[in-house]
Amino acid sequence: MKQIESEEYKEIQKKRLMKLIEMEDGLFEINGWLSVGDVKENYRKRKFES
Repeated sequence: MKQIESEEYKEIQKKRLMKLIEMEDGLFEINGWLSVGDVKENYRKRKFES
């Protein structure tokens, strides 16, 4: 895979992730393993620690 393609793929995944978080629906899964609830929880922890 070319570097550019992989960078574009990361961007798409990031945008998809942000959309799911905006929906505030923990039932959605990203790539079948990462739930939005987990992402939000990790984000809260990181925010709290900093």
